[in-house]
Amino acid sequence: MTYNDLIIFIPSYSLEDLPVGMPDLQAASLLNAFAVAWHPVFLAGAQVLPRWHRAEEPPEVQERSLIFVPEACAKRLPRDWIEQVQNRGCVVLNELVDREAMLHEALKPLEETGPLPEIDPELVADFFALGTCYLLMELLTRHMHYYNDLDEVYLRREAVSAAEAALARDAETAREHLRNGFESLTEGRERFYPIESYLIDLCLLDDTATPDAIRRQLDDSAPVNFIVAARDLQQWQASAPELLEALDEAWKADAVDFAGGTWRDVVPMLVPLESFLWQLRRGLGVFRNLFGRRPRVWGQGQFGLSSHLPQILRRFGFEGALHVLLGDGTYPESDYGAIRWQGCDGSVIDAISRVPLAADKASSYLDLAVRLAESMEHDQSAAMAALFRRPDSETPWLDDLRRMQRYSPCVGRFVTLTEYLREADSSSRLSVFDASEYVSPTLQESGLAPTTNPISRHADHFVRMQKLRTVVWQSGVMHALKGERRRLHRRALEEMEWLYAGRLEA
Repeated sequence: MTYNDLIIFIPSYSLEDLPVGMPDLQAASLLNAFAVAWHPVFLAGAQVLPRWHRAEEPPEVQERSLIFVPEACAKRLPRDWIEQVQNRGCVVLNELVDREAMLHEALKPLEETGPLPEIDPELVADFFALGTCYLLMELLTRHMHYYNDLDEVYLRREAVSAAEAALARDAETAREHLRNGFESLTEGRERFYPIESYLIDLCLLDDTATPDAIRRQLDDSAPVNFIVAARDLQQWQASAPELLEALDEAWKADAVDFAGGTWRDVVPMLVPLESFLWQLRRGLGVFRNLFGRRPRVWGQGQFGLSSHLPQILRRFGFEGALHVLLGDGTYPESDYGAIRWQGCDGSVIDAISRVPLAADKASSYLDLAVRLAESMEHDQSAAMAALFRRPDSETPWLDDLRRMQRYSPCVGRFVTLTEYLREADSSSRLSVFDASEYVSPTLQESGLAPTTNPISRHADHFVRMQKLRTVVWQSGVMHALKGERRRLHRRALEEMEWLYAGRLEA
């Protein structure tokens, strides 16, 4: 048995008005329907590409059609329509969300008539990636207000040929046809946006990340950008030294990039200037000791933005910064992917300013087309969209995009932060922000947490720092009068910062 047709219902009149902000389960159901419909068994049997239809007005269907009814469409279909088509031998996948469950239900009627050919699961996942990218390119085309100029005859021929080769266990030929299919999507995008489109994978490493979860990110499919504090790297050096070796090799191969620099995440407004400079000196020293090099882009997981950061980062040799929040807080947003961030003293540093999408949410991947369209219209050079996640969050749609990188970057090419800032043109977008536009949630969060002296410990640190300045000045005067040279300041500052760090973690 084979299916004669592949139909996917959508909860809108057309893809132009598809609600990209739908709830996460509905988005997951829709995305997985478009992916599973491109399974090689279904493509080779039907000899057609999956097609979408408006749920309110279902089409006439052939016998033995495979019909996907995503969760957002179930109540839009006419009454008893599902029962009618099922009586005609059609298989209806109604309101399924999980990709594996959807695939199991779609394959079950075929397996009942005889064994199916064994296909490499990695190759099947590449077909799913093509289906996901097909949907994203359809959405992107419409959000760019461009007519669909995709050569669907060519795409159908290549997709069906790839499916037939996969069923014949000819993986090399199947991947060659898949490559042609991805390249046809790229050619369709280049008709309305002929320059580069970039994707940035941001992955936060903190003390909750496990070495095994981090190692899984070190594949060769697409580069990933780790946001990490130097303190956590030191801890992994002691507990998992082989992880640091793997990170070092991946960094040398440009498979990963680091955004960081401070020893631990710190809010510049809540510490004296000397403390923040100490954090940078110590953090960069840890990077040099571990890897023999230091990050060129500054960033941290918790709130750490302030109006005086550009001049500090420039003096420490940073080439770029993440001017985005990955958690709570308030900061001035920008419509551009890259800006020239100007500090209080006129110092300027390149900064990535477009808010990243949550990579663990299905709705983010529908919104990805909207973000890329906005970037294509606003940014002067390369379009960009960023995805943010933790190493233990695994979603099939991010895997689809990373698989796309192996064939052709139709949606966008994954790049490191350093490469994007080097390629992006931000010279004409000088951005100056006032200090009042940056509001940290740290004090509020500390007050709600079960900690000792959640507010006063920050104030006490300022008082101790002022006392240290006084002692250092008086000591300097005394030794100058005696004709002696002593370096009390750095050793005392080191001890004070360790005391402050211990109180923050209490």
